[in-house]
Amino acid sequence: MKPGLKNPLMRVTNLLLYLSFCGLIGTGALLNWKLIPGSQGGHGLTVLDMTRHEWGDIHFWLGVVCVGTTLFHLVLNWPWLKKIASSGKAWRLVAGLATGALIIFGIYALPLQHSGNGSSEAHQEELPQGKQHRKGW
Repeated sequence: MKPGLKNPLMRVTNLLLYLSFCGLIGTGALLNWKLIPGSQGGHGLTVLDMTRHEWGDIHFWLGVVCVGTTLFHLVLNWPWLKKIASSGKAWRLVAGLATGALIIFGIYALPLQHSGNGSSEAHQEELPQGKQHRKGW
């Protein structure tokens, strides 16, 4: 990389990383505390004419931007990571990156489960006779 190009790229990368992180915090707080999920008050609520699901989409894409910017930030700082952060020992760098990857993919690999208070039981009373849901479906 050209010596004069890294500094402006770092500035833009750092700004984008900061703004996307702030956006993640803001949309996460909005989703968690104002646009409450489910029957506890989340139906019909909007902020700036957007529903919980629309804000969830924005939250997701801010996360994608944040992850992409973080990876680009690591690429720009690769020489520093190799020399200083890992003290010149490659195994430290590999261990740190592997730990991060394990956390990400470990969480994603967790099995799905039904909560036990499934919606099929809650909606049984609302359905006409003979149209009952089978338990477990």
